[in-house]
Amino acid sequence: MKEDSTFLLSESTGWIVDWAHPAFEICRDKHRGSTYGKITYTVTKDPGHDWKAEVGDGK
Repeated sequence: MKEDSTFLLSESTGWIVDWAHPAFEICRDKHRGSTYGKITYTVTKDPGHDWKAEVGDGK
């Protein structure tokens, strides 16, 4: 399996991805008659990130 390097995005944008606790779900598409898997991760703002530098004053 190829290693996912998207964690670098969280470092550059100030978002924290909880890679240790993914949620797995089996989904069913009734229209196509297929089943697929979905993995969801929790993403939160990094409280230590300088958000004012990203957004600017008054935004």
